[in-house]
Amino acid sequence: MGQIIDKLVEKSVRISGDQSSDIAINLYDGGNGIPLLFIHGFPFDGLMWRRAAEILLRKSLDAGDNQGAFLNYRTIIPDLRGLGKSELLTRSPTKTGISIEQYADDLDAILTNLKIDSRVIVAGLSMGGYIAIQFAHRHNVRVAGLVLCNTKTTTDSPEGLQGRQDIIDKIYNSWDTAAGVLDSVADAMIPKFFAAKTYSEKPDIVDEIRAMIKSNNPHGVSAASWGMMKRCDSSEILASFDLPVLVIGGEEDKFTPPDSMKQLAKIAKHAEYVEITAAGHLPPIEQPKSFAIALNNFIKKINF
Repeated sequence: MGQIIDKLVEKSVRISGDQSSDIAINLYDGGNGIPLLFIHGFPFDGLMWRRAAEILLRKSLDAGDNQGAFLNYRTIIPDLRGLGKSELLTRSPTKTGISIEQYADDLDAILTNLKIDSRVIVAGLSMGGYIAIQFAHRHNVRVAGLVLCNTKTTTDSPEGLQGRQDIIDKIYNSWDTAAGVLDSVADAMIPKFFAAKTYSEKPDIVDEIRAMIKSNNPHGVSAASWGMMKRCDSSEILASFDLPVLVIGGEEDKFTPPDSMKQLAKIAKHAEYVEITAAGHLPPIEQPKSFAIALNNFIKKINF
């Protein structure tokens, strides 16, 4: 049992890993109620969901918000394999990594370890959205609803693929001193992540995300880059779901703009779209209250 971070208790669970070994997965667990499984984006860790989770666990907003009480939730927020404080078990330089399907199966093992038998709401942001779709596909009996935040079903453009390969190559070529590579990754991505107002008026959030990226395991970042680079188009998978789906976009998202998120919502059979104002690619971080309200309103409509 680890530290308590504003109602979130840090835990470590062991799941089946590579070469018949177990790996330790770090996660943050809080509350009692409908289980919410949050899947973080790239190149972050689970704490990117902290602000939104803390609001959800309050059970109500501040007086005067007129949004009513939140439902009772249990928030489960893992650091994906090789990221944050979770183990990777890669000791030798490699240019391969972890498939999106493996991340999804890891999540199933985590829920089994936590003895969660009831259906869950799965929320994924960006890379987490790719994983959420695969999780709902491979472990559909576990899923009551799907939340896709700032993500897509299509594969990367040639330029995007090259960018992922560049990260892999740089980390491979400096395996023992690769932490410095994440400095350049953070510097390149940070200005694109946020809405203009976040970037100019919330330096604490910008600095927090920069530090999160720079402190990550570079080998885990490389493994995740490989997994995203190798992923398949999941449009047909999403279209096959008979699940309620919430699609959330950021008004100023440069990676997955609102128009692309609206098109994503049209793929699913039972989807609704919510756009978060004054947010870029990271609404749960930039506008956690608006994100939490949208999520709570969506879950209220689901028949468990």
